[in-house]
Amino acid sequence: MKRPTGDVAKLAIYFISAFLLAALMTPWLWNAGKFLGEFTAGGSGNDLLDSIGASARKADFPTYFKRALLLSGVLLLIPLISALKLGKRVPPLANSPWSIFLPRHTVARAGGQPLRNPRNGWIHLVTGFLLAGGLLFIMGLILIALGWFSWRDGIDWAKSCQNAVGPAIGASLVEEIVFRGMLLGIFLRTFRPAWAIVLLSVLFSLLHFLQPPDELQVSDPESALAGFEMLKLLGLRLLDPIPFINEFFTLAVVGLILAYARYATSSLWLPLGLHAGWVFAFKLYSST
Repeated sequence: MKRPTGDVAKLAIYFISAFLLAALMTPWLWNAGKFLGEFTAGGSGNDLLDSIGASARKADFPTYFKRALLLSGVLLLIPLISALKLGKRVPPLANSPWSIFLPRHTVARAGGQPLRNPRNGWIHLVTGFLLAGGLLFIMGLILIALGWFSWRDGIDWAKSCQNAVGPAIGASLVEEIVFRGMLLGIFLRTFRPAWAIVLLSVLFSLLHFLQPPDELQVSDPESALAGFEMLKLLGLRLLDPIPFINEFFTLAVVGLILAYARYATSSLWLPLGLHAGWVFAFKLYSST
């Protein structure tokens, strides 16, 4: 295994900076959002503004932290991309680690694993979706048959499926392109395949685990240090064995499966299908 310098070190700085910037920004976003919510409470005459204001009124501090973290990640993305350039000359798109959909027999950048666009990629996609979604759905039926859970009254299956489609497509596309498409390619240039897959899966789980749940609240949301208090609370969650086992470990296993699927097939089609299937089944059960 090579020393974890270069690209991986830059990624570590990027993620740490994003959380610190989010901690600074969250109280400002909180106050701005609540002001907008009060301003539009009686109606402003603009439907879009009123809709945003209504959302701002309902959102709690953890939600504002998540939005600040997303905004921080976007703001720091440009310097990250600039820092990840390996030389003064920019490689062609077809040879770049940022190229996701590649022609057949065309690989990403040398030094990592080739990322291909196989002819039967859609078969990988459908197979992954049916396998992951089907197994999770069957497990849910077993738990219901055992009496551990029960269906809600008056289930609208059409609406439940419709509500599950959007998150399944959106989450799988974004997270697979970012984690298994770009980040795994970067890790494979620094670590051996087994280490790259394990470390990326830990990072995948950690970033999801550090998304604050709604019940995690700070003492004074208007304080300038409220965002750093949220960081402290998130850090304390890592020391609690119950959430660690229930969430962190489970997400790490999911990350291992998705990363290995990408590595084994040299493409994103299978992990995309697996990810979409899991999210679809999970959202379907959440609404029923």
